[in-house]
Amino acid sequence: MTIRRKAAILLLLLLIAIFVALHTVRTPERWAVKTGSDQSAANVNVTPKITTLAEMNNWVPPSKDLNATRVGVELQVWKVNAVLKKFTLALDQDIHMQLIDDQGNTIVAELPDPSRVSNKSRFKPQITEARSAFLKHYSISHRWRVVNTPVSVTGIGFWDFYGLPVFDFFRRKFESSSGVARNQIELHPILQIEFLR
Repeated sequence: MTIRRKAAILLLLLLIAIFVALHTVRTPERWAVKTGSDQSAANVNVTPKITTLAEMNNWVPPSKDLNATRVGVELQVWKVNAVLKKFTLALDQDIHMQLIDDQGNTIVAELPDPSRVSNKSRFKPQITEARSAFLKHYSISHRWRVVNTPVSVTGIGFWDFYGLPVFDFFRRKFESSSGVARNQIELHPILQIEFLR
């Protein structure tokens, strides 16, 4: 085996390790925020506010503090109409969806596996119902499935940061095809999804 081939294999293994780390490392505090089992979930305004993907991509992110409780747009339930371009089952068992509008703006919306959501979560019943509604329309796997279906999605704003610049850099590289918003805002968790055709 040549040195070049060994180097290529080593690089591939390193990239796989980084990919796995980026998709499995979760801080307990932010995981609680993602699933509505944090103490500040009681402060979330549950009356959906209509927004657009373009507006969401222009929201100014807070400092990347992994230990932060909910801030700003994370204290609001949002509703957007968009196209569900594609989805996959992520390593953490969330259904990872790419939403896109007619101007090419994208965001990620995620639907947790209810079995991995604490019973303390204020939103567990809605998460469970939304996941069930999704699974009535589509089967899921760890491969991307392109569907291009108009949807209305209701969920809570979530700033998805890993904190360390190297993680953010590699995450953007690996997820560039998955629809991550320019500012890393997501809807997480999804509380309702309606299929418009």
